[in-house]
Amino acid sequence: MPDEILVFVEHQGGKVSRPAWEALAAGQQLARSTGGSVSAVLVGSGVSALASQVAAAKVQEVLAAD
Repeated sequence: MPDEILVFVEHQGGKVSRPAWEALAAGQQLARSTGGSVSAVLVGSGVSALASQVAAAKVQEVLAAD
């Protein structure tokens, strides 16, 4: 079974943090090498716009808890 990678996306002030983008990129690289997939998790108030930004990074799934 392929590996599934889950990345927790840190955000502040209505923006996804740079380290979170780097973590997503690293997760995608790892997924390519293992044949897996990457999903992202956003937690916080009013994260739906951020979830759309993260989804544009071509992750399999974005889980948002508002």
